Amino acid sequence: MKTRFLALSLMLVLAFSVTAFARSEFSGKVVRVADGDTITVLVPGNQQEKVRLYGIDCPEKGQAFGQKARRFTADRVAGRNVTVSVLDTDRYGRAVGVVKTEDGRILNQELLANGYAWLYTRYCTASFCSEWQAQEMRAKKAKAGLWADRRQWSRGIGGRQTGEDDNPQVSRVYR
Repeated sequence: MKTRFLALSLMLVLAFSVTAFARSEFSGKVVRVADGDTITVLVPGNQQEKVRLYGIDCPEKGQAFGQKARRFTADRVAGRNVTVSVLDTDRYGRAVGVVKTEDGRILNQELLANGYAWLYTRYCTASFCSEWQAQEMRAKKAKAGLWADRRQWSRGIGGRQTGEDDNPQVSRVYR
């Protein structure tokens, strides 16, 4: 009886481990772009996975550049296949990940480089985040996208202050 229980326990642990490993990356077709940093991917089995882009924050729809960020994301991934590397799950149960397009581009990074997102310094802790921060700084220096609006130069998010003006309207919590 004890051996049977141990065998069953081991099988359950392995099954959950394989499931967790399989969820670390998935591919599918983008069927919805909610906003600049949230998409829905149709995966095999006809399941829809909501994905929050890791390490970045785009303006909301009603905020300055919110619609432009959404359009930027839609132009790059809507109706196309992507691969999502899942790094976390947020409080809403969404996968939080890095989204790679069919041509090998990283959507998260593209949004930063083109000035449609801020780096989420509090949560972007992966090794590549320093490169993403450099891209954000280049976009800021070039006054690309939201950086053309002086009010966007600082955010109170995660205790980070990047400029003199504070725009509390764009401060929000990711997790």
